[in-house]
Amino acid sequence: MRRRNLPVMGRRELLRWAGAASASTLVPAAGCSGSPAATPGGAPTVANTPAPQPHFSPEDAEILNALADAVLPPDDAPGGSALGVVSYIETLLTAFDSSPPMIYAGGPYSGREATPAADGTPSGTFPPDEFSNFLPLDRVQTKAWQLRIFGSAGVTGGGPNDAVAGVGPVVGLQEAVATAIMLAKAAVPPNVALADLTQDEKTSMLNSLDKVTQATLIELVLEGAFTAPEYGGNTNQAGWKMVYFEGDSQPLGYSWYDTTKNAYAEDPEHPVSTENPYPDPMPMDAATEQLIGAVISILGGTVFK
Repeated sequence: MRRRNLPVMGRRELLRWAGAASASTLVPAAGCSGSPAATPGGAPTVANTPAPQPHFSPEDAEILNALADAVLPPDDAPGGSALGVVSYIETLLTAFDSSPPMIYAGGPYSGREATPAADGTPSGTFPPDEFSNFLPLDRVQTKAWQLRIFGSAGVTGGGPNDAVAGVGPVVGLQEAVATAIMLAKAAVPPNVALADLTQDEKTSMLNSLDKVTQATLIELVLEGAFTAPEYGGNTNQAGWKMVYFEGDSQPLGYSWYDTTKNAYAEDPEHPVSTENPYPDPMPMDAATEQLIGAVISILGGTVFK
């Protein structure tokens, strides 16, 4: 996936950056499988993986889309609903409807990047999307994910730590999302169609949730917005574009091996030994730099000019 001219976009809340960091740690990591045979042709369009069976009614999906837009409001970039967050949540909550469960994507390649030619440069050949082939779970992984999705009440024998003082039963994601939908429905203004909700009304719906449910929903929205598309969200990789993340780079990579010369060459657009040749797509303003400098100084660090 190559982007030579990244568009300049308006500055959104710091939430988008927190979202990218959150996604990298919270979204299930892609595993590895055997290397697939490459196929000729242009880079394939990788469709988002749909949930095996619909989990949400149309009304519930609209409620969740409104909440997703409250977490990530649309501006010059897509909001949470346009980023396919509901599809991601639905895929996760119904993960065990498929075999193997749709928890850990396979690999090693997604098909979004070309294989290298003999001189290491991009060829016209792309491997198939092995990310869409989900991996089997072992016994421990199965129980852990069932506990996270279904909660103690949905797992035989309940949660292993339910009896620990102060812990109590685990509330599964299915129950947490259902609670979020129920509370948000009650906060919809009378005689207002869901399609006509204003941004302020969507925000009020999000604020109507209790803090625990709200935190769970925000986590899911951020995961869905910045996940790999095979997990159902990040429609058209718009979430990645929003934070200037180019996506997975293999099998081409940034250090190209030229078999005709038996030497490595750098991708001129993504050098690894020199600075990026393109300008900062979102430079910090003076106030932000001043704030960071003040924090560094308070912590005893040095600010270099």
